[in-house]
Amino acid sequence: AKVVVDDDIYGTICFADDAALETPIEPADRLFVDLLAQLLSREIEREQIQDQLRQERDLKDQILEITPTGITVLDENDTIELINNQAASLLGRTESELIGESSESLDFEVVDRDRTPLDLEAYPSKRVAETGQTLKDVELGIRNNATEPFRFFSVSGAPLSLSDGRQKTVTVFDEITERLEQEKQLQERTDQLEAITRNVPMVLFAIDAEGEFTLSRGQGLDTLGLDPGEMVGIS
Repeated sequence: AKVVVDDDIYGTICFADDAALETPIEPADRLFVDLLAQLLSREIEREQIQDQLRQERDLKDQILEITPTGITVLDENDTIELINNQAASLLGRTESELIGESSESLDFEVVDRDRTPLDLEAYPSKRVAETGQTLKDVELGIRNNATEPFRFFSVSGAPLSLSDGRQKTVTVFDEITERLEQEKQLQERTDQLEAITRNVPMVLFAIDAEGEFTLSRGQGLDTLGLDPGEMVGIS
């Protein structure tokens, strides 16, 4: 009997003996061999499928571990089912400490960009699960306890519908603490410069490569009969 796997002949099942049969093969014997071939075909297909699933799982695990972005997958109850090492590291925990935990059970202190405490329902994963909509670049701060400084992250999330009807939420996040600090320092320097130009009798002009004014500021503009910004755009 032929052993067929994925519509291709994989092999055959044969029986051999030293002596010839004295009677023809009975139909029941042929049926038994056919059934055995079918069972063997299904078992080989099952093993091939399992092997393919194992390879896909291993590939997924490798991708998760080498990805520099934090990734989590949460179930319908907002419980973490999957988290990569980068995400756990960013959150200051281990993967085993976070698997099975939810937004409610974790004792993180969470704030928005302005350091205002964030309600549980405002968490990105909760909002995605509630609305079924994708969220992008939500900025928030997290710390494990009051003795630590906040670390800020840009978080995006999206719903994931499985073929069996189950709903998941996938979140990805990167740390932006350093970027926000640089933006803060730049804003402080800008504010200082604006304060100087408003109160000191001086004039500041800036001209780009095409000879067009890009800055026109300073108390000294009064003596020239100009208003702040009046020269911007003029070449």
